[in-house]
Amino acid sequence: MMKKSFNICYLLETAALHGGVRIVFDQARALVARGHRVMVRAVHGDHRWYPYPVEVSYVADLGQPFTDFSPDVVVATFWTTVSSALVLEVPLTVHLCQGCEWEMPEYGDRKEAIEQAYARPIPKITIGPWLNERLEGHFSHGLFPLESVGQIVDTVLYRPRPPVSCATGNDQRQSPCSILVVGMFEAWVKGIAIALEAVEMLRAEGFDLRVIRVSTLPLSPEEQERFQPDIYHHCLTPTQMAEVYRQADIFVTPSRSAEGFGLPFVEALATGLPTVATAIPSHLSFDRKHDYACFVPEGDPVALAAGLRQLLDDDNRCLALSRRAVEVVQNRFQADVVAARLESCFQRWLNGQGNE
Repeated sequence: MMKKSFNICYLLETAALHGGVRIVFDQARALVARGHRVMVRAVHGDHRWYPYPVEVSYVADLGQPFTDFSPDVVVATFWTTVSSALVLEVPLTVHLCQGCEWEMPEYGDRKEAIEQAYARPIPKITIGPWLNERLEGHFSHGLFPLESVGQIVDTVLYRPRPPVSCATGNDQRQSPCSILVVGMFEAWVKGIAIALEAVEMLRAEGFDLRVIRVSTLPLSPEEQERFQPDIYHHCLTPTQMAEVYRQADIFVTPSRSAEGFGLPFVEALATGLPTVATAIPSHLSFDRKHDYACFVPEGDPVALAAGLRQLLDDDNRCLALSRRAVEVVQNRFQADVVAARLESCFQRWLNGQGNE
């Protein structure tokens, strides 16, 4: 039977540079490659940071009627777009879930509104099975159809780099070991302060370390007061980030369990960066062996420092992690696989069928 081509519209409040927006653009690009028409509707922002073509329509109101586009499927993204998606009254309305916003302290005053948006009985698609478990645990089981479609990683842009020595005691090393930490200091779920505290511990022990920080926000007075990074970047495009990964020696991702995925983590793995990562459900989901990163408990700077110390003292461990990380990413995060799963969900739900 010939595959049906869909008209699909994703709703975004902003098309500005953000990991969650990139996930939307990556899905749109993968679906277009399979013959679908995909439009992203946004209220504000500028999508030109994205390195590939994507159709974006900027509107004053996400819920305004369509004029020259008739969607079969509208995908709400962040929880604030769910009500607009429902107003549009298209054949299929879907909620793309990328995290557990109701668990994050910064959204504490909106927890009830977030839970109400998630509880709407419309199909949900997630970027990983751990989110399915969180949704089913927090809301009534069977309240809505729920499927995990997986995640996309651009393994062409984030390609393996040549192996380097991470050991600070290596006589051939002429410079400090560069530790890369990515994420907003202000976001509790990212745990950035924990990583910076761990680095300070190691520096106090005499390790020669250089810290590269990347965030979507400028360096805040609060972060600067607590820790002065050697290099600080903000609002880097995906192409620029690819170069930063290649300049680093070790990647550290200290995210907490509410983290929906952690895109920089998997991008770092794709480039072959030896990584210290918190043992949270999303980070542990890539492969059952859990041998692609050095995993440590979340929220524990002492444990994180110990994990870093292992890599700084052992080049062989770093090389093994690097090789395994590249292998895991290249085997798991293909765009066409995610797009095929999206197609299957849309077709099944348009036909009035629930989860299979």
